[in-house]
Amino acid sequence: MRTRRRLAAAPWAALILTLCAGCDGAPRGQAAAPETSPATSAAERRELAFDRQAPGSANQVPALEGTPGTLRYRPGCLFLDVGGGAEIGLVVPAEVTFDGRRLIGKLPTPDGKPRVREIGQFISFSGPVIRNPGDGRYSCDTRQMLIADYF
Repeated sequence: MRTRRRLAAAPWAALILTLCAGCDGAPRGQAAAPETSPATSAAERRELAFDRQAPGSANQVPALEGTPGTLRYRPGCLFLDVGGGAEIGLVVPAEVTFDGRRLIGKLPTPDGKPRVREIGQFISFSGPVIRNPGDGRYSCDTRQMLIADYF
């Protein structure tokens, strides 16, 4: 009799496990894994890929004029939406980090906090704007690329 109950309960247990697989959050008593943890899958890391400058090649003397726009992201491309359908791809310094919603620079603000730019925020980046050669050098498919100064 007990064996029949266990066998009858097995489909219910499978259903519960399937339903709980879609639940958000960590189990009680456990902290959720941060977005940039080693537990992040390779597919998620690839999805957050974007154009970076070679380490040490960032211009540390900012350009005199910035390029304003709304910071956006699509897989493989950080870009500025400058309005009217125009987009400028960003090539950021190697030291910059990105967690999928925030771009964090290396230079601190005057009060010592990190420089943070969020997706959807209207901001301005300085640096030379070049024509995208379209030769696969950059992953963004925009017509222009902004080589962002160190921030």
